[in-house]
Amino acid sequence: MAVGVAAPVASAVHWPFFGGDNGRSGYQPVDEGSVPLNFSYAKTAAGEQFIKTSIVTTTGSPATQRLAFGTRDGFVNLQILGSGAPVGPEAGVDIDEGAADLDVFGTRSAVPGLNGSSVSFADTSGPTGLGQLFVAHNDDGTGADIEIAQIDEADGALIQQVDVAGTDGYTIQSSLIATGPAADGSRSLFFVATDGTNQKLFKVPISAAAARSASIGTATSTGDIDATPFASPTVVFLNVGGTPTAHVAVGAAGALKTYRVATLAAGPAAALTGDVQTPSVPVEPSGLTPNPSGTVKTAPFIYVASDTGRAAPTTVAKIQPGDNALTVTQTSDDLAGAPAPALAVEQESEPELEDAKLIVTTGANLYLLSTADLGLAGQFSRTARTPGTTGFAQTTAAASGDFGYVTSDDATQYVFRISDGRPVAGDEFTQAAGNPAAANTGVGQPSVSRGFVQYSGGNGAFVYRNTDVIAPTATVTAPADGATVAGVVSFAANAFDARGIAKVEFRVNGRVVGIDTAPDSGSPFGAPGATFSAQVDTRGLPNGDSVFDVVTTDASGLTSTSAARRVTVRNAGGAADDRPPAVSFTAPAANTLVRGSTTVSATASDDNGIKSVAFFDDDRLICTDTTAPYSCTYSPRGGDVGRDTLFAVATDTADQVGTAVRVLRVDRFAPRSVSAATTPSRDRSLPYRFRTRGRVVLPSAVSRTQGCRTGVVAVTFKVASKTISNRRATLRRDCTYVSRVTFRSSSRLDRSRLRVSVRFLGNAVLKARSATRDTVRVG
Repeated sequence: MAVGVAAPVASAVHWPFFGGDNGRSGYQPVDEGSVPLNFSYAKTAAGEQFIKTSIVTTTGSPATQRLAFGTRDGFVNLQILGSGAPVGPEAGVDIDEGAADLDVFGTRSAVPGLNGSSVSFADTSGPTGLGQLFVAHNDDGTGADIEIAQIDEADGALIQQVDVAGTDGYTIQSSLIATGPAADGSRSLFFVATDGTNQKLFKVPISAAAARSASIGTATSTGDIDATPFASPTVVFLNVGGTPTAHVAVGAAGALKTYRVATLAAGPAAALTGDVQTPSVPVEPSGLTPNPSGTVKTAPFIYVASDTGRAAPTTVAKIQPGDNALTVTQTSDDLAGAPAPALAVEQESEPELEDAKLIVTTGANLYLLSTADLGLAGQFSRTARTPGTTGFAQTTAAASGDFGYVTSDDATQYVFRISDGRPVAGDEFTQAAGNPAAANTGVGQPSVSRGFVQYSGGNGAFVYRNTDVIAPTATVTAPADGATVAGVVSFAANAFDARGIAKVEFRVNGRVVGIDTAPDSGSPFGAPGATFSAQVDTRGLPNGDSVFDVVTTDASGLTSTSAARRVTVRNAGGAADDRPPAVSFTAPAANTLVRGSTTVSATASDDNGIKSVAFFDDDRLICTDTTAPYSCTYSPRGGDVGRDTLFAVATDTADQVGTAVRVLRVDRFAPRSVSAATTPSRDRSLPYRFRTRGRVVLPSAVSRTQGCRTGVVAVTFKVASKTISNRRATLRRDCTYVSRVTFRSSSRLDRSRLRVSVRFLGNAVLKARSATRDTVRVG
């Protein structure tokens, strides 16, 4: 990403806390998904409290990706993200060498632990494998008061613990970030700590950082940088004499300060008003950060919020890096409320994508600002919220795709739209079945990672998964289009998906001839993708023209079909004087939009005669016709919606084949009906409560799995023409829905009759459809 963040392409893509492992800015474009968010599991630490913001995810394959969270007593829990299965001890790894205590970093509250966390993480995992987890924490043993521990992500083993020199009497005040690697695989860890008077930026070098044999070196530090409490460092590349040079940027009182990564020498600074929080920078489209040893750009802009002594209002500044200089180019209008410790930026590194969104959380609201001019582009609430309860003073939002995730100060988790900042009705994170009673009461930082959304709560980690809506992408790379093949041939394709590739199926004339589930090379999580291949013995195929393609399935079960290529099979032993048949479609025309059953037809010719023409919908046989003109009725199914491929396979009297391909577009299906019933028909006393429930009735060609995988039903209550409630209910897998509404005041109900309208909004397979309107009464 722009490069603003100095970490390798091979490093983790998570954003754990206020800057995080790689100085993340809070936006992860690799995690496209949609609501609803489905509760997966909760992991708690018995007797623990105040886990809060100590949570991180590694990268790697979905089957091995790790979630780590820490406790105030210095335990680190490592588990497989997808299942919650423990890696290492079930109770976690004890990295605290002293007696149990409130071992936290950086608190805002006068009561230790109320806003802090026990540990801070950086990890060296990559797209193709696990690495090492480095943990910074306050240690109450003898010697230095801050310690770095190393845990192997593969088995959860505690490898080593090293005191950080010069930290006697110091408390960690920020998250942990990491730079690198250089050519030798080294990295450096950075964090801010305070002794109550001075704040220093500490650097801890690590060699062979991705290996179990990593070596943790001796720490160095700056002088007093007058850092803002809770302002974490972020790594940015600044132009120094024409060379992109890695710096650590950190918020301080009255300034954004930078320090050279290599030497900790002071770099350029920007004067600002008030306490400056954690800076944020744009991100790469892949969600990964750049490799300092490769092509590096300087950060195009730096964004940072500031206040006046952690008091309202909040101001956001846009800072332009120059040659060894930082210039404030724009400032926002005052925003109500004191700022949270960081803001998130939904901006990629390319200049043409400059007009994106900043997500600013304060004690009074969540705001969206345009990165072009820092103008207000949306907000969560129309009226001010209350700091300490309904406000957002303690945590920063995380975002991916069209949605963002945030926790209010009273520990309520919300989903909001990136387009306007408004909450997604009905999709607050609730106490899902399986959550221990009152476990999720602490204010936790959200983190987004490959379809999962994690919150660290009062005494546990809570994992949800959003609905995958993005199909994988695949491109055939071999054989070449039009090639003549014989014997055993290598078929290959590149495929990628943000959540991983489950399998790639290679097909000839709609029949699967090879399957690959593990990539030969590359990463399957982003473009250009990983290489998958299969060895195909063409001697089992008839001589003649054939069509091949690949069907790719991602980790969520979504599939896509590549563009087809044509090859000619020529194996010894075929009829030398007999040419294969020729076949072509006559109807429907290419790219025809098909609505319901339609006739497909083809012509075929051969020098010795045609035995039959078979029509296929992908690998499903539609019919076989032995008499010209060759035709049959094609009735699309729910799985065909969108781009669908038909094959006409002609077989001659020598059993040679010729194949034609016709790509169609299949329209979405109309539901047969949408039922709706609102009860009670009348509620006589405040608060008035109503429940609307019903079902989307599917057409016969659409299965529940196809038609009800996703979907939203809008339930609207009106008094005359005035809308008084507009809720969204998630369509369940059995095609039913339930929506509840409560009217606690009669001030908006100036009539006794309420009109209830229900509309299914459609999805990828089904069109929208309304139910019959209903009427209920109040009073």
